[in-house]
Amino acid sequence: MLQKTIALLFFIFSAGFAQEAAPTAPAAGPYAPYTLELELWRQPALDQGRTGTCWSFATTSFMESEYKRIHKEDVDLSEMWFMRGAAIEKARRHLATKGRTRFDEGGLSHDVPFIVARHGLQSATAFSGLTADAKRHNHAKLWKDMHTAVDAWQKAGEELTPANEKELAKILETHLGAPEKAGKAPQEYAAGLKLPFADYVEVMSTTGIPFGDRGTLKVPDNWLEDTNYLNMKLDAMVDAMDRALRAGFTVALDIDVSEPGFGPGGVAKMSAEEELPGAITPEIREAMFKDGRTTDDHLMHVVGLLRDTDGKRWYLVKDSGGEKRWRWKGNMAISENYVRAKGLGFMVHKAALALP
Repeated sequence: MLQKTIALLFFIFSAGFAQEAAPTAPAAGPYAPYTLELELWRQPALDQGRTGTCWSFATTSFMESEYKRIHKEDVDLSEMWFMRGAAIEKARRHLATKGRTRFDEGGLSHDVPFIVARHGLQSATAFSGLTADAKRHNHAKLWKDMHTAVDAWQKAGEELTPANEKELAKILETHLGAPEKAGKAPQEYAAGLKLPFADYVEVMSTTGIPFGDRGTLKVPDNWLEDTNYLNMKLDAMVDAMDRALRAGFTVALDIDVSEPGFGPGGVAKMSAEEELPGAITPEIREAMFKDGRTTDDHLMHVVGLLRDTDGKRWYLVKDSGGEKRWRWKGNMAISENYVRAKGLGFMVHKAALALP
């Protein structure tokens, strides 16, 4: 595990951040009854359908916003290209480890740079992930067919041989369609975008390892067993996310959505008692995670800041249920204390953290 000293944390929050973007002038209109403090560009909310691909939708949306921030142009990337690449790599790892690692739909933001390095990427036009007769994503049969194949290979003691990978690609093509033959190859397209995929950092907050160290977010969806999460104190993690947004960086957020207060009215909040200032301490947060009250079950795209009538801070967050879900065209308002309690970690460009 790559270790960082506590001095690194001091550097992160004492060093200068990127120049802050001017906040949107307060106006209650678009997100009433909340007042909009800051809103950053993103593509419209899409519907992940009956799939477990929130990780891909959230991180793809995040990368599209990064492209806009860096190149000042719009881009529409294929969420399902990452799902396709992840399925192949999950099968490879699952077979190589004799079934120790998971072979299912879940994933995390670091999967996207990993897939780009091995499979490139495609635009949404080149690879929609929908066959000609499909109108909405539904991967139930896809995963059933993949499990049938992978389970048989595992039982036979096989790994993902070239022949097996070709068979898996056929299953994926049956359910997701084939990439367009015209245009650039996936690796060429990825290189042409000039997105700095190696420059994205994931942050977490746990009392389980020293603050300032790098470690593992110990959740089932971390099938890559990534050990490079930067561990911050809770206050520092939330402050880092706020500073990033104010500096013009959006954030891909891994969050628990199992709380009763998630969803009604298009908002996410804790109980009345847990919404009080100072109610969510690092110890309470850690206890929720250890006893299973906090689960790793969704990724979303944080794109702005709101204030309620009491002046309390909320986050403007894009979801992947389509524009008809929630009350603001697929966007939600999530309270600061909900993020403190239930935000497992987030991805952001390293410049937002003043990291070298």
